[in-house]
Amino acid sequence: MFLLDKNRVVKYIGAIDDNVDSPADVKEKYLEDAIAALESGKTPSPETTKAIGCGIKVKKVVLYNINNNIS
Repeated sequence: MFLLDKNRVVKYIGAIDDNVDSPADVKEKYLEDAIAALESGKTPSPETTKAIGCGIKVKKVVLYNINNNIS
């Protein structure tokens, strides 16, 4: 998760909270706390946490221009 300030500067990178398995067992709401910090003019703490999840995979795309040349 990325959180940007009003100037589009990244201020937090990481997990939404401290428990990916059970919403009922969440003790630390990292993203919610980071948003609250920014809204009050403070720097989020922590600024980074380890995000759990899967990577985003992108397929390679071949583009052709008007003359059918590969770009």
